[in-house]
Amino acid sequence: MFVAVAEFDWKDLSELTGLDKEKIIEKLTELGAPTEEKEDGKIVVEVTPNRPDLFFIEGVARLLNSYLKGKLYEYKTEKTKFALISDRSVNSVRPFVSAVLVRGVKVDEKTLKYLIDAQEKIHETVGRKRRKVAIGIHDAKTIEFPLIYRAVDDARFVPLDSNAEMGIKEILATHPKGSEYAHLVPGKAPIIMDKTGVISFPPIINSERTRMSENTQDVLVEVTGTHLETVNGVLKMFACALADREGKLFEIKVNGETCPDMKPVKMDINLNGFQKIIGIQLKSGETKHLLKKMGYGVVGNSALVAPYRMDIMDEVDIWEDIAIAYGYENIEPTMPNFFTSGNVLRKNQDVEEIMRSMGFMEIKTFTLTNKAKIAACGITGGYDEVLNAASEEYSIVKPSLIPSTLEVLGVNKTKGLPQKIYEIGTRCVNGKVGDALIFALVDKGASFSEIRSYLQTIMGEQSKEFEIRKNTENDCFESAKSGIIYSNGERIGKMGELKVAVKELFGLEFNVCVCELAL
Repeated sequence: MFVAVAEFDWKDLSELTGLDKEKIIEKLTELGAPTEEKEDGKIVVEVTPNRPDLFFIEGVARLLNSYLKGKLYEYKTEKTKFALISDRSVNSVRPFVSAVLVRGVKVDEKTLKYLIDAQEKIHETVGRKRRKVAIGIHDAKTIEFPLIYRAVDDARFVPLDSNAEMGIKEILATHPKGSEYAHLVPGKAPIIMDKTGVISFPPIINSERTRMSENTQDVLVEVTGTHLETVNGVLKMFACALADREGKLFEIKVNGETCPDMKPVKMDINLNGFQKIIGIQLKSGETKHLLKKMGYGVVGNSALVAPYRMDIMDEVDIWEDIAIAYGYENIEPTMPNFFTSGNVLRKNQDVEEIMRSMGFMEIKTFTLTNKAKIAACGITGGYDEVLNAASEEYSIVKPSLIPSTLEVLGVNKTKGLPQKIYEIGTRCVNGKVGDALIFALVDKGASFSEIRSYLQTIMGEQSKEFEIRKNTENDCFESAKSGIIYSNGERIGKMGELKVAVKELFGLEFNVCVCELAL
């Protein structure tokens, strides 16, 4: 599973929780966020995609305080006449925006650093490198409502970390953040402005005028993006973090809609379903206690999901939290209560037997991959993206088994030579799903002729004819030491020796030969 890390000074966490370092590390690890201490005394927390609220030090403290002290966090907003008007011009550019005003926040140097770190972590993960969500955090003292969100051809303002006024095109061409994220603004530029001028150019840069500092007491958080639920979820996480710093939340009307909605979401709990899946019997009082330990309110047979938990989408997610609070180590392993003869019917069993007889070891890899890995193998199209993927790491249904196979070889490069592995897995090419066989050989003297001999054995054992034609594609193979495989006039695969550049990308040093076949 993809993970990111958040780094905190344990003394700051201790101040927020009253716990010592050892207890913090022990309990976070117990709660599914493995934590360890660095040499400099800081602790590193592994954060999985289902708990982005743990990118905030306030979120980590909240989890520990709920789990160990039963503390329930509740949030509310004060009514105001503050407004943010979203113009129709952004509908085809970056359609969604949400915002909150927070007053009386206690900000110091560390608090500001933690807030910006969380902002960047969410940009990289939930925000899909700012494409799906971008967050602006502003000192609100110079901002005058109403705010306007619109798309423009050009606008001039002083961007963060600059002393001079710049235009949109100049920012995209010369400002470090502009050049890094210019690809996210192919046409008109979305901006948020007040009476004085631009305060934000999402997803690129804020105005220098609204820069946060240690003297900041009133904070405006605005979130823009391409997915409304994610935009609102991210805004609520920031609102909760700032409220935990003694900030008072003030609503902002976005085209008449109140933002953010901090009311907990009521979800029914089917205990029979939980008991069937997890295998433990709980009384109503026990369930209520465990839910409170994980930060839920309880009303009757329903759980109240806190606004910072944007990951809770179904009652199954709540079941998981109940099991975590109960403790996986306290669940007794049992034998299945159904009968099976133990016979397994596997597709392509004959191919598997052939591979094992030739000394190849089977591997199993994920069906999902990402653009960077498939691009490293020379694959530029023919793949399908996952809508609303949990992370960038697993956002593509793999069109080839080659990237995941090379990743396995890279991880196991210290395990000795030769290495011979194979996999029968699923791939999706141009929308068509099917099974494929891949086998790979790593050795000092591994060559095209050797991998070809294994192919010959596979095809011969299945009484299939084949031919190898010249490879003219710009892919991951050396063109002179590779080929396209045909059978009965139909293309069924490719094979060859890896290019040096591709080997280096996957950390491989010796000769690598790969063959992939459709089944």
